[in-house]
Amino acid sequence: MTDAAAYTLAVPPLFAALAPARDVLIAGAGGGFDVYAGLPLALAHFSVDLPRLAARCLYLDRIENTIGRRQVVTRIEAFRDELRATRVPRAYPH
Repeated sequence: MTDAAAYTLAVPPLFAALAPARDVLIAGAGGGFDVYAGLPLALAHFSVDLPRLAARCLYLDRIENTIGRRQVVTRIEAFRDELRATRVPRAYPH
């Protein structure tokens, strides 16, 4: 898939490329690939509840009208800087 317009924050490039497929074979090539890469990919694909995940995104309104990765990164960094200015630092775990 080469259409860059199909990629969004909600749909990663790999999932966009796999979307038209009816079946996807995730097979190992030896060395544990299927356990360390294929299995987590399959679990992520079938278990993510995107509306619920997006509802927890505190900066979603800031990145809605962005164009390109750099603009998204800049707005997320600004959001994090604001949090640092308003939240009291605490040791982890707390």
